[in-house]
Amino acid sequence: MTKLLQSAALTAAGLLAVSCGYHLDGALNPKMEGVHSFAVAMFENSSFYPDAGMMVTTALTNSLERSGTMRLRTHGSADCSISGRVVRVSRTALRANPKDSVLSSEIGLTIQVEYKVVDNRSGKELAKGTASGQGSFFNNDLGSVQTAEQNAVSYAARQAADDIVTDLTLP
Repeated sequence: MTKLLQSAALTAAGLLAVSCGYHLDGALNPKMEGVHSFAVAMFENSSFYPDAGMMVTTALTNSLERSGTMRLRTHGSADCSISGRVVRVSRTALRANPKDSVLSSEIGLTIQVEYKVVDNRSGKELAKGTASGQGSFFNNDLGSVQTAEQNAVSYAARQAADDIVTDLTLP
């Protein structure tokens, strides 16, 4: 009887996963049909922020792995390669310091990224686009402003990477 209950529970879980749109093999987006593995090239950096390209590359690799739709491979064995460029990291004052109207107490960051996906087998461009992410940090005497800014850029890079993965994997 317990075998029957276990079998029924597994069947129900499988049907629930399928009905929720989960897909275990391959990309869901038609433009990525037949792509099962990827390689991520180091993103170029045209911004003022030193490690922005590396942050986007790392975030994109992690986001693609978390999505579960494709496997990470080396450039020689991957179905497709994803490359791109950090176009800009811009700052915006979000809050003024109450003691000094010229000094910002909270600073917003926006990262803008261009990317393209090329089929390694045919050389055909499968997709290209732009993505962006936002973060913010506080400019105060309570901690390291540089560390806070780095964390905000890293967060924005993760948002941009998640946008890219969404574009590539969802219909």
